[in-house]
Amino acid sequence: MSEADDGSPKVVSVAGRAFGRSSGRAVLTQVISAKTPDDILNAFERHAALIGHIVFAWNRLQERLFDLFSIFAEAGDARVPHAIWRSLASDRLQRRILRETAILALEKYQRPDGIMNPTPGEDINWLLDQADNLSGDRNEAIHAPYLFEIQAGATIVVPDQRAANRLRGLSDDALAKEFETFRNEITALWRYAEILATIIRTPRGQPAQPWPERPLLRASARPPTRKGKRRRRGAK
Repeated sequence: MSEADDGSPKVVSVAGRAFGRSSGRAVLTQVISAKTPDDILNAFERHAALIGHIVFAWNRLQERLFDLFSIFAEAGDARVPHAIWRSLASDRLQRRILRETAILALEKYQRPDGIMNPTPGEDINWLLDQADNLSGDRNEAIHAPYLFEIQAGATIVVPDQRAANRLRGLSDDALAKEFETFRNEITALWRYAEILATIIRTPRGQPAQPWPERPLLRASARPPTRKGKRRRRGAK
């Protein structure tokens, strides 16, 4: 794909459909296919891989949160917590039921190291606050509309400036770096949740690994979204 000789916008055919350009940007009107030009396909594959890492890390986080829920639920039948968790319509509802369950389950629980500040319940609340905050990053990365744009002769993916929020103005390497930050913070959070679950699951009196420090996250500087404005039903 290239600009016209006079630098004016050009329309390129992609998989038999128009790949239109407006104000120097291009909007894909059909799913990527084998007939897609290589420069567009390469840009798409790089972008799709970055988003895929975010999705994988997010799913891992929700599974680690389920591990905590299954510990706190103590249903006697391992299938019951799983059925409850899967019946909830969104990740946010799953985190809400975990928060409420943890409040009851951790009323008398003490850290194996005897340290009471922060308490296990406070760490679980912090964990869920950060997951709520990071859900906004995850949603923006996955749901924001993107355009293909030519810069310095190369085709890159950029967020649609009419719809993007935190991603507005980012492109190529800057966008990739932001996505890597999203992934790394989500990964740090699921690893933290995994360690908490392992320790809390360890029977009292048996050796347990050290209680983990909270990971340093950019998201932790933001106020918890649960105390902010009301979000629409079904939000992640």
